Amino acid sequence: MEERSLRHGVWTTPELRGYEIAQVHEVYHYPDRSSDLFQSYIRENLKMKLEASGWPSDCDTEDKKREFMASVRTSQGITLEYNNVVKNSGLRSVAKLNLNSLWGKFGQNPFRGKVEYITEPCRFFELLHDDTVNVKTVLLLTGDMVQVNYDVHRESTVCNPNGNVVIPAFVTAWARLRLYDKLSALGEHVLYHDTDSIIYKTEPEGDEEMETGDQLGQWSDECGDSNANWIVKYVSLGPKTYAYRSKKGECEVKCKGISLTPSAKELVHMKSMKRLLVQENEKITVNYPRKIIRDGTHKVLRTVSMDKDVRLVYTKRQRVDQGLTTLPYGY
Repeated sequence: MEERSLRHGVWTTPELRGYEIAQVHEVYHYPDRSSDLFQSYIRENLKMKLEASGWPSDCDTEDKKREFMASVRTSQGITLEYNNVVKNSGLRSVAKLNLNSLWGKFGQNPFRGKVEYITEPCRFFELLHDDTVNVKTVLLLTGDMVQVNYDVHRESTVCNPNGNVVIPAFVTAWARLRLYDKLSALGEHVLYHDTDSIIYKTEPEGDEEMETGDQLGQWSDECGDSNANWIVKYVSLGPKTYAYRSKKGECEVKCKGISLTPSAKELVHMKSMKRLLVQENEKITVNYPRKIIRDGTHKVLRTVSMDKDVRLVYTKRQRVDQGLTTLPYGY
């Protein structure tokens, strides 16, 4: 049976669930811990986001609005300002960006390539003779300007003094573990999952459903009210490529790398995905006669004809039972 071992990598200790460590190169141990490192920052921006989201759809009376404010205060420790709860999409986007982006800045990759636009000959020749960099390309843009793409050698790279890779490592680790806890509880009921979502099947009687809510850290139901609407048909060809139909007749199609234009929707839909799942060697070719692409070399936009193929692609786990069931590698 095919196996896939994790030979090298960096992991947080909460993730070592059953893994056998063959060799340890380095350990960072922190005897002290804190649960409120970014508490004030998160609360300030979460308050902004909740207020800019407006009242939830079911808060149609004064009593329900007060109940919502009380639930936020109890669960999140945030006191909403009644008069500030007004839908504002722009402000909500700013608050969401602040909430999602801070931790990633601490783990920003310092080894990315650099681009420099040069008009002074002395600076150009300085780069060419610099032993700490590797010049990759030189592009003449105008009569007196060149674009130089280069990499700084790893041993010469100056790291961000405000960075701390441990913070984003634990943010993503706890997110994965939160997802894993739900996947473990649902077991074979899981049909599909991504970084922050799960599609699973339940029986009308006997199966417990995931608890949902609209607070920070809670799962939300994409179909709305689970008692009135749910998924009745579902098919997937791989990560971020799936289609489903709800009880209300709504059909949702996602296909990674495919822009679902009106002509593409005629080819990529639930029935065609089901056919590709059963007949693995088939594919669907979607043609885009006028696709706009960026020409990074010459700094222009081009309109070209482009074909993209849709087919069954799944390499994250091994497929068994005629390809309709998956197991971990080495299971």
